Amino acid sequence: MKKFFIIIFAIFSIGILSSCKTSSKDSVKTNSNPHQAIQGEWISYSESKINLPKTTSAADAHKLLDLTASTSEKIKFDKKKVILATNEYDYKLGRQIIIGSYSYDYKLEHGQDILKFDTTSSDIGGNVYYRVGSKLEKEKTKEINDKEAKEKKSVTHLNEVWKAKTDIIEKSLKEAMIGTWSGHFKAVATTGQGVAWAPGMQTLTFDGGTNLSFHASSDSLTILTKK
Repeated sequence: MKKFFIIIFAIFSIGILSSCKTSSKDSVKTNSNPHQAIQGEWISYSESKINLPKTTSAADAHKLLDLTASTSEKIKFDKKKVILATNEYDYKLGRQIIIGSYSYDYKLEHGQDILKFDTTSSDIGGNVYYRVGSKLEKEKTKEINDKEAKEKKSVTHLNEVWKAKTDIIEKSLKEAMIGTWSGHFKAVATTGQGVAWAPGMQTLTFDGGTNLSFHASSDSLTILTKK
């Protein structure tokens, strides 16, 4: 019976010691120095985006979609300085990060491998930064690259199909417009040179390629241009 109580006491003691060690580890992790934890290089990402062409140029007429590539920006902390977009600033760390005359709310998450800023009124581009070299950073990089590769493939395919269709339409229109087209124009009282235009005829000639000829004539003036 005495031996039984000794065994029970030993098991109970081991349990208490184990609990104390775990509690001690958690306490160390929770109370780690944030100034030391924030030091190092961090990276933030913007994802790629699919959008419509922004201009109305001839080249854009042959594209259905554009792909804006993903971007990244880095921020680096050492003991006293922080580097933002190649510019170096002094910083102070407390309940907030103070950089120059700006203060930012922040927090470290996921084993101190994610740094989050409150950027509602700041000039820091990204609000979530990943510690460079961490598992989370590598996973996020792969996620961004995989997404962009799929989007690029889709956009390229759709643009190729669109271009083939527009080439057919453009060719059909050029063929349909080959020849000379004529019409009457009204009298023009005067031009900048003081030349009066009487009523007359004007013609447009399409050759099916890139050339367009324009001819206008009246009783007092004839003009011929070619492009």
